[in-house]
Amino acid sequence: MRLSRTMTIRFCVTLGILIFLCFSHTQNLDAMPTSETLAFAAFEAAARFGDQSAVHFLETFHDSEKRPVIHVFLVTKDGSSLPEDLESSIEHGMALRKNGESLIEAGHTDSGQTLVAMSDPVLHQADRYGTLLIALGDNEPSLAAFHHGLPTCLVARTDAEERAEAFCDATDVTPLGVLYVSPLEYYFEFDAAGEHILVNPFHQRIMFTSDLDGMLEATFEQPAGGPFGHNETAPAAEFPDSQIITGVPDDNQRGSLPNSCGPTAGACLLGYWDDQGYDDFVGGAGTYDDVTRLIEELCDAMAWDPATGVYYAYIPIGLQQVVDDRGYRFGISNLYGIESLDVVKQEIVDGRPFVYGSQENPWGCGHYVVTVGYEGNFIIVHDNWWSTPSDYFVRWDALRHTDDMMTTLVPEGQVGPASQTLPAAIGGGGGGCFIRAAGRG
Repeated sequence: MRLSRTMTIRFCVTLGILIFLCFSHTQNLDAMPTSETLAFAAFEAAARFGDQSAVHFLETFHDSEKRPVIHVFLVTKDGSSLPEDLESSIEHGMALRKNGESLIEAGHTDSGQTLVAMSDPVLHQADRYGTLLIALGDNEPSLAAFHHGLPTCLVARTDAEERAEAFCDATDVTPLGVLYVSPLEYYFEFDAAGEHILVNPFHQRIMFTSDLDGMLEATFEQPAGGPFGHNETAPAAEFPDSQIITGVPDDNQRGSLPNSCGPTAGACLLGYWDDQGYDDFVGGAGTYDDVTRLIEELCDAMAWDPATGVYYAYIPIGLQQVVDDRGYRFGISNLYGIESLDVVKQEIVDGRPFVYGSQENPWGCGHYVVTVGYEGNFIIVHDNWWSTPSDYFVRWDALRHTDDMMTTLVPEGQVGPASQTLPAAIGGGGGGCFIRAAGRG
């Protein structure tokens, strides 16, 4: 019976590959996954998304030397093949979102938010699909990240292409591939009238590939022990296998505030404590406009620059200013250089979500997220970009912790609500953007 199930999964994998190759324009045959990687992906799909799941190979991400480093797999949770209407479904979701954002910009916030909310399940379809990012190590494949819902690279591709066209004032751009840096920090690469440009699907910055010369040697050095290395520090402390803090908002960056991931992450953190009795952080009824005003307030407090974002040091400074302005008493724990996953687990077990950033990317295009839980050696984060579902699971070792940071709010005289074991409904999935930082986000 077990052999039969394995053969069925592998057949579905092969079927997915054949279907995808029918409409792929950029896939290189030399970047196809090995049989070992296919079997590993099938195993992880069953473990993360249920026994009836089938995996379908989508594409390969490469490093700056054009070496394959990540295979992206789409999981159909009911074991079916890839639907023919998948592309049109994403286009429909994109249209709903863009129409909603246009209404919001015109001042019709309620109507716009209704359309944006309608776009989310259409774009992500978390009940039907899952995503696996399989890293290609020297010895064996490993799971770098996973989430419920469609792959972000699939959801955001059209938007990235449109931004590339607008940036170059070109009527047509040619996709060249995807440059991978870390779990869900990657860049779509396009040829636009002879210029090679990189577009990140998660923030507003666009780069020329010529800007990367001489900048990436350290970024892509492979540490010992596999593609991401392993933290061989002190023995692990005793923690539950999984914990999550529920009720943490997953607010998105506003189009009028580019590169505002730091203030947006801070607003998510304050929004959580607002629900715990500190009800003056968000203000009003907590509407879209109320949250926007809080993000704008944090932009001012964090010395936000629309072109470059926010420096690490201004994350705790800005949060402290907003807390003090409300008259609340919070301690702010700010840590640079996180040597152990146990540090993360302790904060989650104690009921304290936190802002996380990682400083390894040398391009000056970092990103901040909110960490809300963990499962085994995966941390669970809330991103703040429209193309990503709420909960994204990324392997701790895959982040390579060079000057990363975490900022935690600690209410004085009050203990936050306890975290809880990961609910089966979450099942180890979500989706999001986790970007290495260079001091700004």
